[in-house]
Amino acid sequence: MPSLSTHKKSLFTLVLISAFMLTVAFCYYPKWTKSGTEATISWDVSGYYMYLPAVFIYHDLRECSFHDEILREYGPTPDFQQAFRHHSGHYVMKYPCGQALQFLPLFAMAHLYAISSDHYAADGFSRPYQLSVALTSLIFMLIGMWYLRLILIVYFSDTVTSWTLVGIALGSNYFDYSVITGSMTHNHLFAWYAILIYLTIQFYKSPNILRALLIGTVIGIASLTRPTETISCLIPLCWGMALSKKGVLDRLAFAKSHWTQLLSAVIICLLIGCIQLVYWKYATGDWIVYSYEEQGFSWLKPHLWDGLFSYRSGWLVYSPLMALSVIGLYVVLRAKAAYTTAVLLFSGLFIYIAFAWDIWWYGGALGQRAMVQAYPVLAFPFAACVERLHRGRWGYYLSLLLFIGGIYINLWFTHQAHLGGMLKAGHMTKAYFWKTLGRYQQDPQAIKLLDTTDEFTGERQQVELIYELDFDDTQRIIAQDGTTSEEGVLRLDADTQYSPKWKVGLSPSNQSWIRASVDASQKDQEGDIWRMTQFIISFLKDGEEQKTRMIRLQRLMHGPDLTTVFFDTEIPDDGADQLIIYFWNSNSTKSIALDNLRIEAFHD
Repeated sequence: MPSLSTHKKSLFTLVLISAFMLTVAFCYYPKWTKSGTEATISWDVSGYYMYLPAVFIYHDLRECSFHDEILREYGPTPDFQQAFRHHSGHYVMKYPCGQALQFLPLFAMAHLYAISSDHYAADGFSRPYQLSVALTSLIFMLIGMWYLRLILIVYFSDTVTSWTLVGIALGSNYFDYSVITGSMTHNHLFAWYAILIYLTIQFYKSPNILRALLIGTVIGIASLTRPTETISCLIPLCWGMALSKKGVLDRLAFAKSHWTQLLSAVIICLLIGCIQLVYWKYATGDWIVYSYEEQGFSWLKPHLWDGLFSYRSGWLVYSPLMALSVIGLYVVLRAKAAYTTAVLLFSGLFIYIAFAWDIWWYGGALGQRAMVQAYPVLAFPFAACVERLHRGRWGYYLSLLLFIGGIYINLWFTHQAHLGGMLKAGHMTKAYFWKTLGRYQQDPQAIKLLDTTDEFTGERQQVELIYELDFDDTQRIIAQDGTTSEEGVLRLDADTQYSPKWKVGLSPSNQSWIRASVDASQKDQEGDIWRMTQFIISFLKDGEEQKTRMIRLQRLMHGPDLTTVFFDTEIPDDGADQLIIYFWNSNSTKSIALDNLRIEAFHD
């Protein structure tokens, strides 16, 4: 491996990148200062972390009786999602414990500080604990970037290594998942993968028992963090192996001559993995527990196209510069380098597994967060592609243009995922994507495109009011389906989920659009996207449904004040003779008041 005095350009690049990333973490969006579901310990992170307060503070790993108080005080999730009630009667943590073990050292320091402090509660979720988790993840970020440089300069020039560091760190969603939301597993696993590759390179240079044990330890920790990372074993098994029959036979001969070292790696890996088994046995009496309940894999129908290219959360849509890694896989295949077999086999299997997961968009993610931990491996085809482009002057200029554009758009996505607010992670649509891309001032009506594909942007012509209802006639509303109206408004709540369905006739005309509007107010506004009130309009022709569109009202409501919400829907090309309009409270328990329903037809 090169010394610190060599490859100064990549070392200087690494220092600059690290300084920039730390500045963003501390100054732009210090997540540990946020509250609720924006805090460091929230959503999935709170699930991975929950072992620590359960064991060391509350001594309640099987009942988690403290969870109601924590959710009420800190609100890391809307409800208790970190564990589930097992048939044994005890709670079982949903997530494996590997991440919690990595948080443990700074958690211990935070707990000691909180105990002696008069300002912070020693409850596992106050500010010292939030900061300890964030700092742990920033340390892993620095370690990951350090080892990424070390493994790249073995096979690539100082210049290409520098470009690759910049591309991965600033031009991909690794930036967000290391700097801001780095307490997710992906940032930590990125570091472990980089360390694993480093150890593998060292092992094949000079095999010994210590390096074998370290390799087994890293694979064990990665697998204990996310069980699917057991495929990381492909890296040491296939590194340096030729992609041929002879290559396989040579590797088998190597394994035979070094069997004690390989066995030691397997044993230490299994011992680390047993930590999770011991926990399951303690919590439930069973050695094996599937903790993801109804979630699973569709092995025969992986969501490859959606995972790569969908507007909802496609990897290459939200990290377009990483297309260089995909192209670079072909370059790697042709190059037949020492890393070729390991990179190709691992990358193919990793992508298949990541997108075979039924929740292939992985919740509210900026692009495909599941791909982030694989970036140390994908850095090799990325660097190989950059190296090939730099062989010619025009290729160099093309790569420069790609990097500028890729980094800019990645930083824009990152900003919009947090302070900008225009990136709606996990809910993006094609129409909304192109309506907002690159902008900093959003059209307030653009948010409708997350629910409907229809948008009218011109000047309305020949506007005709075809239906109006002000809800003052209580008996009229009750007569339709029992829904009650009071105070001159229609109220939907936990008990009244649906409004009546109003049928409006459409006569043949030159009108081509429908605008539906309603006045809405909600004192305690619904924030759960899946429980927002839906405003639905359907087009029928001869009794057959031709088209249905809807919007979620709370997307366009701001606070308790009465808001007029409207949306436009194009009449189907084949025409329609009837509209059906209604509202659904989408299983929300919160009350919403509706008034002044209006339906207008117009021409574009």
